[in-house]
Amino acid sequence: MLNVMLCDDEPQIREGLKAKINWADEGFAIVTEAENGKEALDKLNEYPVDIVITDVKMPIMSGIDLAETCYRMNPSIKVIVISGYSDFDYAKRSIKAGVVDYLLKPVLPSELIMTLKKVRSDIENQRMNDYESLKVERLLQDRLTFMREQFLNYLVKDNMDQFIVTKERLKQLSLYELVYQSSSVQYLTLSINLPQADERDVTSMYFPFKMICHEYFEAFDQMFVFHDSSYTHLVHVCISNPNKVITASASMIKELIRKVKEYLRAELTIGYGELAKGDMRFKNSYISSLLDWSQSQVGSDSKTVDLTSKSFDFSSELERKMINTIESQNLQFFKTILSDTLLDNQSIMSFSFKANRILFLIGSLMKKYSLQSDTLQKQIWTCQQAIWELNAQRKVYEQLIELVVYLMKELKEIHSSSTGAQLVEKVRVFITNHYSDEITLSTLASQFHINSTYLSEIFKLNIGKNFSEYLNDVRMEHSKKLLKDPHLKIIDVAHLVGFSNAGYFGTVFKKNTGMTPADYRKAYQV
Repeated sequence: MLNVMLCDDEPQIREGLKAKINWADEGFAIVTEAENGKEALDKLNEYPVDIVITDVKMPIMSGIDLAETCYRMNPSIKVIVISGYSDFDYAKRSIKAGVVDYLLKPVLPSELIMTLKKVRSDIENQRMNDYESLKVERLLQDRLTFMREQFLNYLVKDNMDQFIVTKERLKQLSLYELVYQSSSVQYLTLSINLPQADERDVTSMYFPFKMICHEYFEAFDQMFVFHDSSYTHLVHVCISNPNKVITASASMIKELIRKVKEYLRAELTIGYGELAKGDMRFKNSYISSLLDWSQSQVGSDSKTVDLTSKSFDFSSELERKMINTIESQNLQFFKTILSDTLLDNQSIMSFSFKANRILFLIGSLMKKYSLQSDTLQKQIWTCQQAIWELNAQRKVYEQLIELVVYLMKELKEIHSSSTGAQLVEKVRVFITNHYSDEITLSTLASQFHINSTYLSEIFKLNIGKNFSEYLNDVRMEHSKKLLKDPHLKIIDVAHLVGFSNAGYFGTVFKKNTGMTPADYRKAYQV
């Protein structure tokens, strides 16, 4: 049912229009009337109106002025103008915006019905187009959010300095402030706690809690919410330019606490990461936020440790040295580095921060080589809990050594194959997980600490095609699936599968399939 407003300064004209047809049978409802354009505008603020039927000549505000104002206020409202024979040509010339049709007095019922049906068709088509546009926008936003969360996890968990992260990729994900290493970042770690008498499960509350955080923080510029699967009940926030919001942070958190209490009837626990710059800014701030969260109490004034003004030393050089030592399987040297890093005279909080950094490093290597069994994940979690105890330095040290011994043993087996089959399989899995990022043979070889020529040889030997061919095949298979969605632009598909240039994507796609992306989409739709 579409809502109609009748606007004419003569009541008998309005009554005559109402009597000409059975409005309800035709799918319309007259919801309000007005004597002039000004009164009509006032009533548009009170009633949901789809169609305005107005006379041209009225006191105070004419139908022409009403139509033009309606178009400026709300272009979705359709205006039908009724005019006498003498001013019909004038009406057609003068009204340029917001008028969908004209009716000449006296209005015939058949003409009124025909005009209303035409307007209904226009409204339905417009609503369908709006719906499709909104659907596309939401689809792209959902995919952008998913890919952004993946990438934010990558920034804090994986060995970013060895796998080149391009500025172009950050821009594609609208993470513009993160492009510049000179800019600082700050992470927050958040969780909810239920009152003791509350029988609800925190797990069941996680999704609405995450949605509240998304809606709240992403209303601010350069604040991004993500989830780390290693911590199933936590929500993390990356603030890419904390200097903009640091003065307002207290009031922001206070408002979030209010929302959590109002909507979820829960309390909020918060960990604040340090303000960080440079190569390690993502990891350092993220881990310090986790550490701060582990020492916080429930509530807005609960912080027991303030890490925002402290800086812990864990450089990219130290991380690279540890990774090289592990992947070269030099256990004795790793023990020496670990001892020098953790067991010298330092504060408990500094120890906990560094231990977390090393645990993340080990976890990223295990992920890279697909060594993620339930037993191993439980062992990593046990080590994490020991770190949070803050008084178990020797136990943490021994558990880290135990994890590295296991990792080195697995790496030795992977590299021992004469054909490199196991190593190639790990590389293939890595490509499957990162095909949308910028991958080259040299960066991939660096990532797995092998010679690029050797990687090229064993890859071709085990897969039957070279690295670039395989990467393009993976990207093309994903792009074919995306192209089947008619709402995605081709340039969006190109970006989603790892191409920054739509023209180059089209060239590769045609070489791979024999068709352009546009032709492939047409063929599928037929």
